[in-house]
This record gives sequence, C-alpha cells and structure tokens, in this order.
Amino acid sequence: MAIVIAVIWPVGRAVTVAWWGPGSVSDMAAAYVATAVPAALALLPIPVVARLWPANVGFAVFAGTGVRLLLTMFVALGYQLAGDIDLHRFLIWLVIFYTVLLAAETAGGAILVWRLQRRATTPKP
Repeated sequence: MAIVIAVIWPVGRAVTVAWWGPGSVSDMAAAYVATAVPAALALLPIPVVARLWPANVGFAVFAGTGVRLLLTMFVALGYQLAGDIDLHRFLIWLVIFYTVLLAAETAGGAILVWRLQRRATTPKP
C-alpha cells in the first residue's frame, strides 16, 4: 500500500499544486487518509483467516473489499460533514486513491489465494 502511494503522491501533489494552489494539498492528504485507514483495517482479518482456515482466504479477501468500501464511505461522509473542505478536490482524490488501492488489494488478494490454493492442491510425497 505504501509503495503504491509513494509512486502516486509526488505526481499527484505536483498536479494538485499546479491546478489549485499549495493550500489544496490538505484535501489530497485527507482523501488519502480516508482511503488508507479503511484499507489497512480491512486487511487485518486476512492473515488470520489465511493461517487458521486457508481454504476460506478467498472469502476473507472478498469480505475485506466490502468492509473497505463501507468504511471508506463512512469516513469520507464524516469528513465531508465535519471538515471545511473543497468537495471537488477531495472527491477527485478519494476516487483516485480508492481505485489505485483497490487494484493493489485485488492483485495482492489474488496472488495470496492462488498461492494458498496451489499449496493445498499440491500432492505431498
């Protein structure tokens, strides 16, 4: 997750400052927090399920994606209601960060499921 954002942040910051000025980076940072915190929380059950019930890790990855969507919506809604922000900038960056993190989470989950399924179906000598 941090590697993905480390690639996006410098380019996104430069574009944000060029379009909206230096004060707009705070909306970008708020959008990152509104997507990164729920993403991290949604990933917590996956190692537990992978360790205890490896056959069900696919369900845990899929459920984590749903939990992440709901948590992101609630965090973003709370920030919009409580914070003094420009919704245009905030929502643009929220969608960008959410989509990029979703792609990274989906790729990581698919690789994890593939490895655990391969290990479960490989015959032992």
